[in-house]
Amino acid sequence: TAIRQAIDLFEQALARDQRYARAQAWLGMANNTLPFYDDENTDLYLSRALAADDSALAIDSTVPEAHASAASALMTLGRNRESEERFRHALALDSTLATSCGWSGILTVRRGDFTEALRRIRRAVELEPASLISRMQVGQVMNIARRFPEADSIARSVLALDSSFGLAWLQRAEALAGMGRVDEAIDIMEQRVANVA
Repeated sequence: TAIRQAIDLFEQALARDQRYARAQAWLGMANNTLPFYDDENTDLYLSRALAADDSALAIDSTVPEAHASAASALMTLGRNRESEERFRHALALDSTLATSCGWSGILTVRRGDFTEALRRIRRAVELEPASLISRMQVGQVMNIARRFPEADSIARSVLALDSSFGLAWLQRAEALAGMGRVDEAIDIMEQRVANVA
């Protein structure tokens, strides 16, 4: 996958310069996201992410990507209070880092504040309009908030841009199931599995 390629490239960069703090941070981000796209050992990749984040911050404590990556790993581990603190720090360092805005929006959903979650994620979309993942995060909140037609609309718009984006297929199936269109949801996922295989 592209994420595996990114991990390989960041590791190559670090083989040349272990003190390249941003490469360490980006390696953390890539390890952080890989389990969401591939069937991988989440704990293993989160531990690798946190190790890379720690390495980045030991070199330069002002790298916002390292704080954002650590915050995301902590969120996945269910350590929400620590995660919120790290996101706050990342955004204080760089309020234009779309990753921090989007991921912190997903964290905000956990406390049931959909309005603030959407504000943060829509800021990520504004900062990086070409980012399909930021658009999908808006749809994710819509699904959680049981606003299924809106989630379906977002998934369809993303699939129109990239029909191979697996998370959009999953989100569309969730939205259809939420609307009671279970047969369509199953059909979509079966098609997706057949196309991937």
